[in-house]
Amino acid sequence: MIMGKKVTIVLENHVDERLHKIQADFIREYKEPISFSKVLNEILHKGLL
Repeated sequence: MIMGKKVTIVLENHVDERLHKIQADFIREYKEPISFSKVLNEILHKGLL
């Protein structure tokens, strides 16, 4: 696992809600705990490439 940099961000409510829905979908699909940070990193990574 690659360790990242700890940062503090402020998300708009609708963005936060959408990311948590995506996190719930990941947890249901993979049947294991998925951190909010992992979800956020996955979404940002896909969006940046």
